[in-house]
Amino acid sequence: NTVATERRRDELRRSVDQTKYVVRAGERIVGAHEVVTSEARERLVALQQELLRRGAATSHSARGLLGPLLRDALVIAIFWVLMLFYRRETYREQRQVALVTSLLAASILGAAAIARWAPQHPELIPLPFTAMMLTVLLNGRVSLTAAMIASLVVGLQPVFHDTPALFFCVAGGVTAALSIRVLRRRSHLMVVVLLVGGGYLVGALAIGLASAWSAGEILVRALWGTVNGLVSAGLTLLLLPVAESLTDITTDLTLLELSDPSRPLLRRLSLEAPGTYAHSIAMANLVEAACNRIGANGLLGRVGCY
Repeated sequence: NTVATERRRDELRRSVDQTKYVVRAGERIVGAHEVVTSEARERLVALQQELLRRGAATSHSARGLLGPLLRDALVIAIFWVLMLFYRRETYREQRQVALVTSLLAASILGAAAIARWAPQHPELIPLPFTAMMLTVLLNGRVSLTAAMIASLVVGLQPVFHDTPALFFCVAGGVTAALSIRVLRRRSHLMVVVLLVGGGYLVGALAIGLASAWSAGEILVRALWGTVNGLVSAGLTLLLLPVAESLTDITTDLTLLELSDPSRPLLRRLSLEAPGTYAHSIAMANLVEAACNRIGANGLLGRVGCY
């Protein structure tokens, strides 16, 4: 009876415990000047294989340090090569290069902090912050590329091999890069937070269904992802003026401040030359409409007219 035979074999296979030895934390496997038995050798080999899988076995050797550094450097180099095609003018401004480097480093250092304190919650890695800043300061294409590259670097780290870090980083970073199209009001950031939270929710739902997570765990991870997006949006709003002043990049928020009619120069124009002021307002309306029609920056055209 072939069916019954295969069923019995399957039952016997599942009845065998796959764990051969159990070693508790702090337990000594073999001491100095002791004979290394076959059992002790098997435990030591298993320990070495596990440390190699986690990337901790060779971290104190030159090869163990050089290999991961070279691997991560090659991945990050892909981003800078793509910058030659998408935004070559950034290389002419050393401060912009320094800012982009700092934002990438911030996401990687944030991942290192999460790996130290909460490695089972990769949805807390602050990649949405880097994506938001790059989208507002440069453009969505650069931000999307940076989010993908940083996600790959984080996902390659051995400490995250047993977690869906790569998937959560891609979900959060890409959602943040694509959702913040314009930033002219604070309500836009709230929309971004909701979209980032939705991205983490969909990601947690996909991973949870595939990994048999409970509904509570899926909701908790989505909640932490939403908190990550909220903190990232707050940091973006707080640090954006500093980044603008350091790089001489003019964002839409600065253009909105320049177009404020209560600014001293525009107020003086309205009082001393009201006809010219009215003409400038009418011309600004025409230019903004024309820019928006052809896909240019209408707000920049309006401020230029002023």
